[in-house]
Amino acid sequence: MKKKMKILALVVAFLGSLISIPAYAADDPCIYLSKDDPNYSMICGTKSDEDATNTIKNILNTVYLYVGIIATIAIIIGAVYYITSQGDAAKIVKAKNIIIYAAIGLIITLMAFAITAFVTGAISGTNGGGGSNGS
Repeated sequence: MKKKMKILALVVAFLGSLISIPAYAADDPCIYLSKDDPNYSMICGTKSDEDATNTIKNILNTVYLYVGIIATIAIIIGAVYYITSQGDAAKIVKAKNIIIYAAIGLIITLMAFAITAFVTGAISGTNGGGGSNGS
């Protein structure tokens, strides 16, 4: 029972770390500059569609990172089950299923990452994604 509680505590702590995404907050220098200041456009720039695309891309990359970490941990857990099965057929099947499903999840995550990179590249007109670059 204690072992299950420790595992549950680790899972809850890990999931809690997923929820608390760090905020990179800083004081905005644009608040203190007037639009007439010659340095305004250099420091503040202008908001565009690329900001939204980059925000979405960053959020999805963070999700893909965490899913990749979870899949890697699942593969390691499956390997440990396989090593400690001691020839028991049921435990071997369970371990192989864990490894196979985690590998499939990792492959799907990599494919999702590639599709996301292609689509966001097409939207922003970079990475040869087929978007128009205005010429």
